Amino acid sequence: MRVLCLDIGGTYIKFGTLDESGALVSDGRRPTNAINREGILESVAGVLSHAAGFDAVALSCAGVIDSDNGVVLRASGALPLGDGFALKAYVEALTGVPAHVENDVNCAALGELWLGAARGARNCAVIAFGTSIGGALILGGELYRGSRFGAGEIGHVTLHPGGELCCCGRRGCFSAYAAASALLERAGDLFERGFSALAAEDSRAGRAVRDWAREAALGIACIVHTFDPERVVLGGAIMELEGAVDIIRPELKRALLPSHGDVELCAAALGNRAALYGAARALFRARMD
Repeated sequence: MRVLCLDIGGTYIKFGTLDESGALVSDGRRPTNAINREGILESVAGVLSHAAGFDAVALSCAGVIDSDNGVVLRASGALPLGDGFALKAYVEALTGVPAHVENDVNCAALGELWLGAARGARNCAVIAFGTSIGGALILGGELYRGSRFGAGEIGHVTLHPGGELCCCGRRGCFSAYAAASALLERAGDLFERGFSALAAEDSRAGRAVRDWAREAALGIACIVHTFDPERVVLGGAIMELEGAVDIIRPELKRALLPSHGDVELCAAALGNRAALYGAARALFRARMD
């Protein structure tokens, strides 16, 4: 079986065709045109109309996703499809083949579990650092979605009551302090210099990097203390930079109880293709159930 996978992001739709072994046959990207639902669906339809040789469609999408029915229960602000939109039914009507929809960070976690840094783990957390922070949980070797398809919303755990304004409208959230966007506002030359060099400096950027590492560790510690995973995988472009995970690791050690201090912390392995692999994996698993 060949699966056409779409990772629908706020800026681009990344897409590719995979087989059941995980081999990526082809891939590309197209602007999402996320000004409204019509713009997004026009871009999705454009990808579908130009693809060929697929037997099913797997979609990775931001927001709270009812993966049993393929419905966007609560749309992301960056992807205004509208609450309650039946994305699976829309794609199946266009293509005439089965479709499956899953949350984007859940897809990234499934991809890392299948072929990446979470491979072999029974209990694992995957945390994605981007404009905000998203999370996903693998418990007992399976994706845990929660009772409302909203498990893993670590980015909106309150770390500092009454603190900085978060993108969700609340104050003091983990995302407001440790999202990649929060760090880049304070230490903008990270992509040129990396973490290690800046973290050693007594400068505004150096202090910002050290503060960020502490905040990241506090949020990660919430997941570790609650779910006791054997491994935590950190994703997002910021985690691909030199020294990113290394400066968080000692801060996490200090934030954890001694009984939890041996948790493994590592960077994601599949980069921005993780959600494509995970979307395919979610579809394969759904068809087996």
